[in-house]
Amino acid sequence: MDNEFVILSKLLFLSFIHSTLITIFLYLRSFKKLQIILLVTIFTFIIYFLNLFILNSNYKTFYIFNASILTIIYFEFSIILEKYFFRDFLENSLPISINYIISFTLMINAGYFTLMLIYHVFK
Repeated sequence: MDNEFVILSKLLFLSFIHSTLITIFLYLRSFKKLQIILLVTIFTFIIYFLNLFILNSNYKTFYIFNASILTIIYFEFSIILEKYFFRDFLENSLPISINYIISFTLMINAGYFTLMLIYHVFK
């Protein structure tokens, strides 16, 4: 296969991961469906071309850029998880700060596994 085609398909896969996470986030934040489609489409194109530009420039910057995007997304997920799941699941038996720590730990692990998936796809 052509090397450029492989890199572009990997970048498309990476954009799909980011756009899926953003879609879930926007859905959980109660955006309208048309707004979600528009925002995800714009976000996907921006992320795809930024990753293409950054990957051609420096691969370490590429990993740091994607790690920062995943950190922001999963941090927002941890806040949503604490507000809408752990408060009801634990029946307010623990302080809110402990709920945030549990939620943050779970989402950081999810972000780590996603970043390792990206690393293994691009190595």
